[in-house]
Amino acid sequence: MTSTRTQLRSVLLAALLVLSAAGATAAFAGTAAAAADASITADDQNAGAQGVTYTATGAVAVDNDTATVSEVEIDLGAADLSAVAAEDVGLTVAGEEYAGGVEAFTAAAGTATVSLSDPVAVADGDAVTVTLDGVRNPDADVSAAVSLRDANGTAVDAIADTVAIDPISYSTLWANATSVARNSPVGVTVIAENTADEAADYEADFRVDGETHTTKTGTLAAGERARLAFTPEFDAAGNYEIGVESLQTRDLTVYDSPSVVGATTGTADDARTLTVSVADLSLDGRTDWHYLELPNELAGDVTLDDVSATGRNVSVFTQSAELVDGVDDDDVDETLRFATTGSGGGTTNALLTATVTVDAAAGDYAVSAHVTDSTGRSASSENVAQISVAGAAPTTAANGTETPTETESNGSGGVPGFTAGAALVAAALVGAALLARRD
Repeated sequence: MTSTRTQLRSVLLAALLVLSAAGATAAFAGTAAAAADASITADDQNAGAQGVTYTATGAVAVDNDTATVSEVEIDLGAADLSAVAAEDVGLTVAGEEYAGGVEAFTAAAGTATVSLSDPVAVADGDAVTVTLDGVRNPDADVSAAVSLRDANGTAVDAIADTVAIDPISYSTLWANATSVARNSPVGVTVIAENTADEAADYEADFRVDGETHTTKTGTLAAGERARLAFTPEFDAAGNYEIGVESLQTRDLTVYDSPSVVGATTGTADDARTLTVSVADLSLDGRTDWHYLELPNELAGDVTLDDVSATGRNVSVFTQSAELVDGVDDDDVDETLRFATTGSGGGTTNALLTATVTVDAAAGDYAVSAHVTDSTGRSASSENVAQISVAGAAPTTAANGTETPTETESNGSGGVPGFTAGAALVAAALVGAALLARRD
């Protein structure tokens, strides 16, 4: 027979088991089971980085196989959420992105909460992804947590993780140009700072269109700041977005070097029009220089009458037109030089025209063209045009007077051996004969 003490002990143990089960049930009703394969990551882990996207993923663990999510809470500790808005929150369940409305949204003290207008059904084991854009990182690691709740505020599931923060922060992105010629360097700098109390290594990525182009590495002492410099070159013309780490990008235009692509020569007798086509002139608002180089023997025999330029957003500085010693630097002023400018960004093709008057001996004279773009890039094309002088022109003496021809010098109308002195003697003899006949 069982003793009274033994019976009492059995009753007490049973009561304790009932109470334990009730307590466990109550605890489960107020907290969520941790999602399986859960993680929370940031696409930029640098201290102070802005515009960072945090992503929480996991497989939902639902006790009753199914549940309904009406609210999502994202706790990122000391992170700055002041720039975050409702549209920065994303929710995907079992591959389906939430496209419904938002009933309410708050973001304060590192926590963002969004109430869904259209609750989402989840089943046990469903893959869930929650994203939050526009976050500014703190200087220390983030203890992050994401909670999925039903309409009563009861947690359906939770994802928790620690996001390590790199103590190196970046700021003050600067570029020395907004447009450069192809294969020309562009200077880019950024400030790196160690926000930690101890030395830290950095890996700064210079990015082009979001892809890493160059990486600089080094070590900064506690609290140290340093300016990092990048000098990339681009071998293809186009428009690019450049930046360092997650800093706001800069727009960069890379254009082809200028080139002389063709030339024609006018056919007027004295006034000749030289027309030269130039491709890929930069439209950066600065000055481009053009040179039409004539042979040295035309120095002093050519007058520059007019210059003009046609092309998108291109204009010519007519006051700049003059005859100078050209790119050959031979101390002979035989080169027509003038300047153009263009604005609006990118490059353009231009038709350059120079009208000249030629006072030179008959012959064909080759013309070469050179262009120096505002970026310092240049191009040349030899013998692109030709000046043809059809007839002989008077030769100018050193004193500026015309030198008479042999016929003009002897005054004889071209009779050989008949000099000016002989003409005078002959005239005197004829006069004497006439006087004798009168007597």
